[in-house]
Amino acid sequence: MPKLKCLYLQRNNYIRSIQIYRKYYLANLPELTYLETQPVFPNELRIVDAWGKLGKEGEQIERQKIKDEEDTKKQEYREEIKKQLPIYLQSKIKFFQKNINAIETEIQEMQARKQNHIVQNSQEIEITFLDDSTNQKQSQLNEMNELLDNMKVRQIRQNSMTESQLIEQRGDQQEKIQIKLDEID
Repeated sequence: MPKLKCLYLQRNNYIRSIQIYRKYYLANLPELTYLETQPVFPNELRIVDAWGKLGKEGEQIERQKIKDEEDTKKQEYREEIKKQLPIYLQSKIKFFQKNINAIETEIQEMQARKQNHIVQNSQEIEITFLDDSTNQKQSQLNEMNELLDNMKVRQIRQNSMTESQLIEQRGDQQEKIQIKLDEID
């Protein structure tokens, strides 16, 4: 039985006689991957092993070790985010500047075509179409400039923010930027 992987004891009256049957079985059957309908996780095995060796005190020590390890991982993640955020913001700023330049070029081309149509006495509908297209592009340009300004402000503020604020705002920024880009397309 030491190689048993899955054990289902529900509706078994025997388990009622063991107060901490999950710990008991995990300590005695370390190869279990499922007990009842729940998977056995590595941290749970660590806690049960410590409990089996040192009792409740060992269990508490192991829980604290696991918490410390998780806190260390979170701190490392925060530091990595902190390192990557300036790069992320700079790449987004470049992206917006590139798109702004493209839209400005399109607007200039449309205005030049409009002037040609005016000089050639083209139909009013062609001129109106170019005006509407130019206005639409100008609206996109205004939105992109506003987003770019917001990104620059965020870039300036980033140095004064706490790490947790940076992590939260990064997700919010990505979502808002994606929504705006989807609207522009």
